[in-house]
Amino acid sequence: MTYRLETENKGDIPAGYFSTQVHEVRLDNSFISTSEFCEFTADIASGKKPEGVVNTLGKLIEFNYDSNKQILNLGPYEIDIDNFGDFVRYVFKGGILGWGKEGIPIFVKDNMQRIMESSELDDSKLSKVLRDRISSLEDAL
Repeated sequence: MTYRLETENKGDIPAGYFSTQVHEVRLDNSFISTSEFCEFTADIASGKKPEGVVNTLGKLIEFNYDSNKQILNLGPYEIDIDNFGDFVRYVFKGGILGWGKEGIPIFVKDNMQRIMESSELDDSKLSKVLRDRISSLEDAL
């Protein structure tokens, strides 16, 4: 099922999480392995400044964060941090259907833990938004 991710510069774009077997995150016409996306998100929450995240074709989707505007750039998309946080929550919960019979993958649990522990490493607004969205999942999962 497609998630509509609201961007500041391109309107709503198709995004989402696909299949508990395939484990891919969609960002318009790019697909990212879910484990890569989760690790990328945990890196951001921990105060690291990754260049971006690599899609399934091996191409870097560049990342930049403007703390003054509270906007992050992911490839050609400008995304408000609250919208990004909602999308991260959607991905970490396994999309609209959840993780299914297999349960939550270990890489999701590990990166959720990293995000929750990030308060000691980074107190930026973006980090706080990510912690807030992930902490709301702990009881649901």
